[in-house]
Amino acid sequence: MQAIETEWKGYRFRSRLEARWAVFFEQLDLSWNYEPQGFILDTGKRYLPDFKVETPYPFDYWYEVKHEGIKEDDKFQEFSESVDNRVGSDDDHQKFPKLLSGDPYTALCESSYLICPSCGGVQGDYYNTPPRGKFWDDRICDPCDYYTPYGSGNDKMSGQISPFLPRKGVIKLDGYGAGHRETFNMKVSHAAKEARQARFEHGESPSI
Repeated sequence: MQAIETEWKGYRFRSRLEARWAVFFEQLDLSWNYEPQGFILDTGKRYLPDFKVETPYPFDYWYEVKHEGIKEDDKFQEFSESVDNRVGSDDDHQKFPKLLSGDPYTALCESSYLICPSCGGVQGDYYNTPPRGKFWDDRICDPCDYYTPYGSGNDKMSGQISPFLPRKGVIKLDGYGAGHRETFNMKVSHAAKEARQARFEHGESPSI
């Protein structure tokens, strides 16, 4: 069965599933780009990841979107292995490849993925059962952990999707407590619902 190509924000997505992830990134004010760059893998194959999402840190996420239930892909695995061998390319921005299975609502509200409030990166499975309504809970975000100086006296960065104070190992929300955590959860939930409910008719902008 052929996927329906969809136009939005000046991009022509290969599928509506990809377009829904673009809506999700847009709703969270993340800096994203669709298929910005192709790569020649160490095996000699050519590979074009679906999304590049920038972070306040010296690393970017490179996402590959697959239908629900597909959590492994041979070519994506080759890309991940090739990236591991080339740390520091592209203006010293490290690449963190992630495979996204299903639409944002499925991944974050019905599965066991989380999202980091510091870098905005979608993190992998942490639970045997879905967290149900919470999308971040003091779990370690490995990329942020690597680039966060030790201690709690670091300056806040601009462009983040929620106020935070970096700490080595665990990223805390600074001075907002459970109330701000709830606000963050509601923001992610809203973005995921907007992405799922977006209606793309004949290439038009979604009604969100």
